Amino acid sequence: MDSYWQEKLEILPNLSKLAVIYIWLPISGVDVERSFSAYNRILADNRQNLSENSISMLNFLNFNK
Repeated sequence: MDSYWQEKLEILPNLSKLAVIYIWLPISGVDVERSFSAYNRILADNRQNLSENSISMLNFLNFNK
């Protein structure tokens, strides 16, 4: 889904920027708590040098097992 909006960046710059942000937003309160736990594991102290792309991929893998 991210790649679709990245391709539309030139044609629809504002919409694609918003879409990329909102794609990853949790839907319910339970999802919010679960995502914080996942982000804590992904962004642990021993992983502070991850690139934005690596964090995005880890996030995707975590929520789409």
